[in-house]
Amino acid sequence: LECMMQDLPWLLHRHAPPHAAPVSFTAMDGAFTYAPAKNSLHEARKNAAAGRSPASASSAELSLYAANCAILRLAGAALPPPAEATVAGVIRLPATPWVVLTPAFKPSVGIALSRFCGGAAISLTASSGLLLDGDITVHSLSLDGALRISAVRGARVTVRALRVRNAGWRVRELSPEEAADEATPEVLRLRGYALDVLEERVLHFGVPGEHIVDEA
Repeated sequence: LECMMQDLPWLLHRHAPPHAAPVSFTAMDGAFTYAPAKNSLHEARKNAAAGRSPASASSAELSLYAANCAILRLAGAALPPPAEATVAGVIRLPATPWVVLTPAFKPSVGIALSRFCGGAAISLTASSGLLLDGDITVHSLSLDGALRISAVRGARVTVRALRVRNAGWRVRELSPEEAADEATPEVLRLRGYALDVLEERVLHFGVPGEHIVDEA
């Protein structure tokens, strides 16, 4: 149940002490907690130009990648510093590696940190894309391109040493004709861009058990 935040204090202070409700709060980095996707691309452009949150499909998606990159940094991985970019006319969007950590890999932030146990031996370039899905532990990874690693339930993957270099994924902004064409998938028209796969490395482990990736 959601209420207006300005209404809540009236409920908390309805009774005088000592019957008043004890109040506390938890403050968290907004990058981990707030990335709404509620505005059209047109409204997102106007909001961003006015210094407000775009609150669009593109800003929400890119904020997710940025939050996952923040987890990698907390684990000690070597990533380029956070930056900003203009995508499909929306300014000041997060520009980070495209990192997807599925719930099977990241049921909690703590578990995700424990699975990035390599620290500084894990590195991604600014244009890299990484998808991890399943019980995967990463000790050493050097990525300049795109990499997908997935494991079925019951499979446990240990990445001891892996180096990937390829053309990766690239953002392609929709042309005005594509954006206006109803044949273009709606999700692309909402984002204003497509993510084209130029080249990627795919490692899928479809059999339960222990698996080691060691290409040292």
